[in-house]
Amino acid sequence: MVLVLAAGSACQPGSAQIDSWTDGELARYLMRNGVAVNVDHASLWFDSGALGPNQMDRFSRLVNRGIVDIEAYLGGSHLGSQKIRYFISDRVEISHSTARSIFLPIDKVRDRTAPYLH
Repeated sequence: MVLVLAAGSACQPGSAQIDSWTDGELARYLMRNGVAVNVDHASLWFDSGALGPNQMDRFSRLVNRGIVDIEAYLGGSHLGSQKIRYFISDRVEISHSTARSIFLPIDKVRDRTAPYLH
């Protein structure tokens, strides 16, 4: 996923977070306290109670399908067995990526305008 790595190099840690949380702090918080959804090519963590189960499932399937489509376009997977990690929270102000993680504002996911393929 060259797209994920290239986009992540332009962001400074914590530059798009509300409440001065770094990306690492938010990721750890969501992994402990959020709702986890796993699909074939991605692991997603959502703010607890922010979306209903059907909304989380629909978005997770959309992410997975997008990754499959990109891999097909590129001629195969470049991820190996590693999954792309998504962190979806109201603490994310601006969508961004860092290395193998993508951070999305919950409002953008809720209204279906999230740029989920970084």
